[in-house]
Amino acid sequence: MDEEIGKGLQMKSQDELIGENGPTEEEHRELDDLNNNFSERLENVNKTSSLQKEKGK
Repeated sequence: MDEEIGKGLQMKSQDELIGENGPTEEEHRELDDLNNNFSERLENVNKTSSLQKEKGK
């Protein structure tokens, strides 16, 4: 039973998660696009939040 402890959940190394060679150019582009889209949405939320606070004054 002692040998079964720790076999369930195990941490993966960085190389296992992203691969030894890193992301491909296409994967890198997709991640950049996702990041840019998220940044734009976050800016819009912040603008909306600021406008609502100003109207509330």
